[in-house]
Amino acid sequence: MIREDILRLALAADIREDEAVDGLRRVATTLGAPLEAVDHEIAAMVRDGLLHDPIRIPEGALKCHWRLEPTPKGAALAAQGG
Repeated sequence: MIREDILRLALAADIREDEAVDGLRRVATTLGAPLEAVDHEIAAMVRDGLLHDPIRIPEGALKCHWRLEPTPKGAALAAQGG
């Protein structure tokens, strides 16, 4: 169930944070889920091709940031309801 909740959140919300732990905390708080479970599930979803790697270094940036963003496969699955 947490997977579906994370996918829906990734599709519906623009979650970006300067630090990875802040991004994970924001997702965990929003979903009312344990931080460790969110961290583990996001890693699994990246591995499964449902989310882009949340740690990004945008072009021209001096440091990385954390962003929750579905891949096209993840967005299609979220749009179908899970």
